[in-house]
Amino acid sequence: MAELEDQLRRYADQVESSVGPAVTAGAKTSSRGRISLLAAAAALLVLIAGFAIWIGGDDSGSDVAGAPDLVVEGGSTTSSTTPVTPPPPLLIAVPDVAGLSQADAVVVLIDAGLNPLSSVQREASVLPEGTVLRTHPVPGVEVEEAGPVVLVISAGPELVAVPDVEGLSVVEALNALRDAGFSVVGAPAEEPHDMIGEGDVIRTSPAANALVLAGAQVRIVISTGVPKVIVPQLDGLFADTAIMTLRNAGLDPVPVFEPVPVGSAQVGRVIAQMPGAFEEVDVGSVVTITVGEAALAATTTTMP
Repeated sequence: MAELEDQLRRYADQVESSVGPAVTAGAKTSSRGRISLLAAAAALLVLIAGFAIWIGGDDSGSDVAGAPDLVVEGGSTTSSTTPVTPPPPLLIAVPDVAGLSQADAVVVLIDAGLNPLSSVQREASVLPEGTVLRTHPVPGVEVEEAGPVVLVISAGPELVAVPDVEGLSVVEALNALRDAGFSVVGAPAEEPHDMIGEGDVIRTSPAANALVLAGAQVRIVISTGVPKVIVPQLDGLFADTAIMTLRNAGLDPVPVFEPVPVGSAQVGRVIAQMPGAFEEVDVGSVVTITVGEAALAATTTTMP
């Protein structure tokens, strides 16, 4: 706009300069003619200024209503536009892949538009090694497209040796087993033992040092002490038969002999026992049996 104003001023000066010399030179142009020329020039300037305002807008430099701003950059003209708001991210529900192999789970999650390769965790499990135990986030939770999903993979079963608690008291055995991560179930079984005292642990099931899954259930067997046995009835048995019977019962037979009349039915037979028949004794106890033995006949000496 400033450039246009300069052009108008130059045009007015030219008109005035052209009129002035003519009057000075004595031309026939009268004062009225000079005024007419000036008026025409002014009218022309008004027309030119109005046309310029109509073309370029007002002096404030504002654009025509509704027209986009014109920005000159390196000699080229570009139009500026309002930034476009991006759409919200796509949300995807995490699929349930528990029980699948790691490879299959990865395929399912990638096909769903998620990223299962960001992190993998492993932990011991009874499930086969490589099986998916669970995911983080859990199935059904919505995450952004290509968002991370953590896979928790089975490292296979963890095997632990059963502690050896033989000879320990019940309380000591329970503490040792539980400290090793095992669960003791059921009431202790009982059985006699000739070497382990009453109330102490004889063995466990599974056995000591066996490799089993961590946290497995273990049962214990405790001693009721040295086993007992009922002394059999031996009276009247031949000595050999009585001795065999006692040994079969886990007892220790000790025979002693007592004279009986020659020809007596008690010769060679048990005529007494200690302890008596039907008494309960420890296995290995001594049982004394009395066996009849024929008395020697008295000899007579004849004097010559």
